[in-house]
Amino acid sequence: MANVLVVEDEPLLRETIVDMIKITTSKLVPALEEILEANNGQEALEVFRTNKDKISIIFTDINMNPVDGYELVRILREKENYKGIVFYMSACSASDCEKAEMTYRIDKPVGIKTIKEMLLKIGFSYAPV
Repeated sequence: MANVLVVEDEPLLRETIVDMIKITTSKLVPALEEILEANNGQEALEVFRTNKDKISIIFTDINMNPVDGYELVRILREKENYKGIVFYMSACSASDCEKAEMTYRIDKPVGIKTIKEMLLKIGFSYAPV
């Protein structure tokens, strides 16, 4: 089982991303146990600290206040020792993403096809029929 944290400051976009993840993962294994949500990097840190042992995948926006996606990932990697997968949702240069230790970049607007491709890339597979 895997848990996902979605960090996005635009509520409608966050809801859409959560819905796309639910639809996509309904036909994939391993099953998702829970999708957690945060409005910004600061809130994401609080959610992460409460669920540290359960979160294996993070989808995060970069342009948020008071803690942006770059700072969020830096804190998670350096202070929280997070080794999981981070999907960065925004247009960024390869060097910026690499410097921020983002595992994968997803350009906005995020689409269901892209989410499926990324999840398959990290080890999800289609559930047997």
